[in-house]
Amino acid sequence: MNRLLSTSHQSSEADLNFEIGTLIDKVATAHSRSKQRSNSVTKPRKIKLAEPVEAAIDKQVEEDLFTYPFISNDPASNLEDDQLQRKYPVTNLNAEIRLKKQKELVEKISFSEHKYQSIFASSFPLKPLIPFFKYLVSPVKGNYLPDQHNIVTKSKLRISLPYTVVFGISESPVLYYTDVDGYVVRVDNVAFKTIKQKLTYGTTSDSDVAVVMKRLVPGEVTTNVASLLSVKQLLTILDAQNTGLCVFQRYVKSSGSKASVARIIWNSTRPVSGYVLSNKKTTTDPFEKEATNRLLTNTDNANNIDIFQLKAAALGSIGVQMNNIVKYLESLPKLKCKFETFAADFIRDDDGRYWFIQAKAFTIEEKKIKKPSSEEEIPEERNIKAKSYYLKSKECKMCLNLFPPTDLSYSMTLKMIYATEQHLKRRAVKLAWFDRPEFKGTSETSSWYQEFKVCKPCFDMYLQEQKLAKVELQFAKAIGIPVTKKINDDASILESLQHRLSNQKRLNCDTKEMPKSLLMYRFIVYLNEVRNVPDNLLAAKKVQLKVKLFDTELCVPLKMEDVDPKKKIAVGKLRVFYFFIKNQTQFRVFLKNQRDIKVDLCVNGNEVIGKAVLNLKQFESGLLDKLDYMVLFSATGLKLCSLRATIGFVQMSNKDITNLKLTECNSGVYIPPADFYTADPLPDEWMEMIPTLKTTREGAREIDESNKRDRPQSARTMVPKLATSTIERRPFSATLQKRPTTPSQTLTRRAAMSATPRNTSSTPSYAKSIGNLKKRPASHSGQRQVYNGSQVSDYYDYTSSTLTSDLNTITWDERDTNTKKPTGIDAFLGNVTFGTDNTPEVYRPASEARMHFAHDELIWEWSINQFTVKDLKSSVDECWILTIDIFGVMKKEYESFQIFNEGPLVFDIEDKVFLSASRDNLSSYFDKERIMKITLKQKYVNRNEMVALFDLRQLLKRENAQIFLEAAITDASHAEEIRCGIVGEDSDQESDDEEEKLSRDEMKLGTISTYCSYTKMAKTNDVATENVEVFQIEEYSITCFKTVPDWFEKK
Repeated sequence: MNRLLSTSHQSSEADLNFEIGTLIDKVATAHSRSKQRSNSVTKPRKIKLAEPVEAAIDKQVEEDLFTYPFISNDPASNLEDDQLQRKYPVTNLNAEIRLKKQKELVEKISFSEHKYQSIFASSFPLKPLIPFFKYLVSPVKGNYLPDQHNIVTKSKLRISLPYTVVFGISESPVLYYTDVDGYVVRVDNVAFKTIKQKLTYGTTSDSDVAVVMKRLVPGEVTTNVASLLSVKQLLTILDAQNTGLCVFQRYVKSSGSKASVARIIWNSTRPVSGYVLSNKKTTTDPFEKEATNRLLTNTDNANNIDIFQLKAAALGSIGVQMNNIVKYLESLPKLKCKFETFAADFIRDDDGRYWFIQAKAFTIEEKKIKKPSSEEEIPEERNIKAKSYYLKSKECKMCLNLFPPTDLSYSMTLKMIYATEQHLKRRAVKLAWFDRPEFKGTSETSSWYQEFKVCKPCFDMYLQEQKLAKVELQFAKAIGIPVTKKINDDASILESLQHRLSNQKRLNCDTKEMPKSLLMYRFIVYLNEVRNVPDNLLAAKKVQLKVKLFDTELCVPLKMEDVDPKKKIAVGKLRVFYFFIKNQTQFRVFLKNQRDIKVDLCVNGNEVIGKAVLNLKQFESGLLDKLDYMVLFSATGLKLCSLRATIGFVQMSNKDITNLKLTECNSGVYIPPADFYTADPLPDEWMEMIPTLKTTREGAREIDESNKRDRPQSARTMVPKLATSTIERRPFSATLQKRPTTPSQTLTRRAAMSATPRNTSSTPSYAKSIGNLKKRPASHSGQRQVYNGSQVSDYYDYTSSTLTSDLNTITWDERDTNTKKPTGIDAFLGNVTFGTDNTPEVYRPASEARMHFAHDELIWEWSINQFTVKDLKSSVDECWILTIDIFGVMKKEYESFQIFNEGPLVFDIEDKVFLSASRDNLSSYFDKERIMKITLKQKYVNRNEMVALFDLRQLLKRENAQIFLEAAITDASHAEEIRCGIVGEDSDQESDDEEEKLSRDEMKLGTISTYCSYTKMAKTNDVATENVEVFQIEEYSITCFKTVPDWFEKK
């Protein structure tokens, strides 16, 4: 650039005169041309010339100019040009102008100037055309044996290069091509068999054009002679083995009906530009017998070619290849050069791919040598000036660098500098000037307010760190960190420093083996809400939740006046605990020692009336990082009062703990101070849980108003909206409409009306009439709600639950009912002996009952906690027996003594089943089988069993959470009828048929509810499962463990 500017200054006056003269000539030429056109009787033909040459042509002609690469393949376009030329003959003046400009442009892009030709005589090793290929790929290092052929070397250059064989640059021919990854490959000592195979690939006969052979013109640097060779001619020349310096390159047919070449010019100071050289004759011209004139482009005769300038839109991919070539060559240690210009030829094939053909010309930037001057300073004077400059410079107190006094225009106190450094350390930023001696030796408060000069970058960094510190303070309060002071409190800065130094000395004495860095974890606890608040708790005072973790007690007050009509109170408390461990193995040890988190419900300050336990065992698998809980408080007086919470672990990176006070709470687990926090963002799934500053009543009012505006006209589940409150609601509204009775509803009503007495009918007529249920396509009928308890608007409410998932229609399989084979869960129930703790029989030999896991399967844990029976129609104080069967594998009995005046009948159980299945297969089972059967009977009174059938479709789109399930209790004689109603109904919406309602009310003997925990534990290919006794559900490819696996107990 400097050289160009100096040249322009030296010849400014001459250039100005030349430019003025050129402009005058252009104006005169344009004027004469326009005058000639207006006087001419016939309209001249539109001439295709390069854009810079014909800048004076009017706008319409310029828009009609041909622009590469949009080459027409239609021969009709060429015929049209010939007709126009005969109809509108071009005047001699226009022909002469066009020919003159064409020759000037050809000479320009032929690079015949002295600066391009001088490369041949220079000592620079790189030459254009054929010798250029030698530097595309460096030859293989070392010597190879004479009989060793096809030695491959891969380059770092990425361009599209057709198969090219170069003779004369090495003792043996060298093959170049582009591999499948786009890199140029060199093959040394290539065998002639390989040459023939690569160059003739794709040809069908000996007369087909195979390659282009190029030879240098003596005395020319930028010109060579090219000729086409057929397959037969190529084989003849190769067999003669007397080629000299030449190139054989596979012929690339250019896009369009005419042979064309794109000549691209790279310039160090300007964008990439280019021209297209296109033959006037088509490749199928019947009057031209010489194939070279039709299939190749030759610039020797300017009358035979058209030249068009490429626009910027067509230079995208070619410009990338040109930049790759220049950068690669400049990086070669053998060359050590900087290119000023570089020109290369490319051919665009029918697929739009640009192939590199040859390097046409280039120029190298001259290295400027500084001339000695009489005014140049002697070394002694230079040293005196440098010393004077050093004595005048001053030190920035923050970064400790030297600056001129004029650059140190800002002031900061020592306290400000220390606060900025400490804040940087909290964000794991380590700079070279940290931990300076003056901070360790400062003992007076007044010295912290002494001002020092600092540079502008340091002062700007201080301002930005202060802004970030304010945002971090708000973030820390939002995640529950007990921050009560400003981070940089003036009154406590010195006390904090002394406290930090004393603690550091103590830690150095006590824990000499402490590493400099540990792995940090974040333990996130979110207390969402308390549900089913009993009436006797509404009048209590100072009700609060207490959680103790890592020697920190978290107290969350509850305001009883904020209890909503559904006996729920929002908590919305988020707390992040930080702890440090050495590795992930230590984290698993921590989970085994911690086991659970206990949340106490307290009144009057410290009086504990209930306790909710959040189990951490499910995090040991390493597949979970967040888990939702719905847990009852363990107290008789609290009845169904429960806590909804979410906890999770987030693994962070290794943190420097040298300046951090840590306390070892458990073996290998270190906790920081209570007010410690970092600026790391929370995961996305946690961001929506951060509580806002609005009250519960305000948030509830906003949600109610939003529900009124967005309430649908038909029964459906609504997606919960993000309200500015700590309450998280899942509204449900339904408008029951009169719908046409479906066939299944009609059968149900008829069966209920015509059924025999319940104690004598073992199988209802409804089940006999419909036959067996099969897998069915999805239903397209309207929605209706299958009766499953009273209707509410929340999945987690204990009193009832909604079933809004779409049910499928049924198809009837009319087969003989006497010979039908039980399917699904009925096949399992038929193999279970009631009253004993056992598992069903396996239908195949024990040797075949071994696990063969797929790679996409997971180990799932299915557990059920505490059954609650309400509104049971019985007046006898009796011992009740509840029997549960999950997947037909686990069947156990539990007893509970019924006393009606003390509330509902509760069975405190905790059963688990481990199974292996993919997500799709397990979801398919829930969608099609749907049923989990529970039986209830009295122990001493001989009465019929009562049955409850739980619909499992709520588990389709949920995992890693506790799900609330509720079902109606009916007589065993109606079990098949209820099961068919759940599985076979056409829609979810409950029918408003009065007769059907009465029939269902008569069947209902009570309700039963429970919690189902459904979580993934591990991958099947990560566990040892040999000799594990299992039971397989063949239809859904689900494998159930009969017992708890040993690997899980050890883990």
